[in-house]
Amino acid sequence: MLAIFYKLKIKHRLLLLMIVPLCGFTVMAFIGTLEKYFVAEEAAQMVELSRLSVKVGALAHEMQKERGMTSGFLGSKGAKFVAELPAQRLETDKKLAEFKAALSAFDISHSPAILKNALTESLSGLATLAEKRSAASAFAIPATEVIGYYTQTISKLLNIPALAPGLSTHSRISQFSSSYSNLLLAKERAGIERATLSNAFGAGKFTPEMFQRYVANTSAQEVYTNQFLGIATEDQIA
Repeated sequence: MLAIFYKLKIKHRLLLLMIVPLCGFTVMAFIGTLEKYFVAEEAAQMVELSRLSVKVGALAHEMQKERGMTSGFLGSKGAKFVAELPAQRLETDKKLAEFKAALSAFDISHSPAILKNALTESLSGLATLAEKRSAASAFAIPATEVIGYYTQTISKLLNIPALAPGLSTHSRISQFSSSYSNLLLAKERAGIERATLSNAFGAGKFTPEMFQRYVANTSAQEVYTNQFLGIATEDQIA
C-alpha cells in the first residue's frame, strides 16, 4: 500500500491525505446527528407522555373522590352523599373527556408494547364505569365490589405514568417521572383508605373484610409514601 501511495503525484497524495480524515469527520458528524435525533425523539415522546400522565392524575383524583362517595352512599343505604354523588360523577366525566382527548392526540405508533397494553387496559376498565354507577345507584352491587372496581380501574390508569421512568434513558427525567408516579400511588392508597372508612362510618361498623382491606392498604400506603420521599425501604407490595 505504501509503495502505491509513494508512486502517486504529490497533489494526489495530499488529496488522499485530506479525504481520509474528512471521511472520518463525516462519519462522526453523522453519528452525532443521529444520536441527537434519537435524543430529540425520545424527549418529544416523554413530553407527550408527561402531558398524558397529568390527565391520568386528574382523572384518578376525581375517580378517587367518586369512589369514596359511592362507598359512603352504599354504606349508609343512601342516607349520605345522595346529592354530592351525582355532582361528583359529572366532575369525573369532565376529566374522563379530557383524558380521552389527550389520548387521541397521543402518538401511540412509536410506543413500546407495554405502554400500548397499559393504555388499552385503562380504557377497558373505564368502559364499564356507567354500568357500575347504575348498579350502585340501585343498591345492586356490594360496597366491596364497587370499591374493588374503582380501585382496579384507577390502578390501570396509574400504570401509565408508572411506566414513564423506564422509557427514558436520562436519569434525571426518570427520577422526576418516578417521583410523580410514586406520589400518585401514595395518593391512591390514601383514597382507598378514605373510601373504606367512608363505608364503615356510613354503615356504623367495620366488617371483617373491610377491616382487612384497611390494614393491608395502610401498610402499602406507607411504602409508596416512603418511595416518594426517597426513603429506602425493603418492603414489597403484593
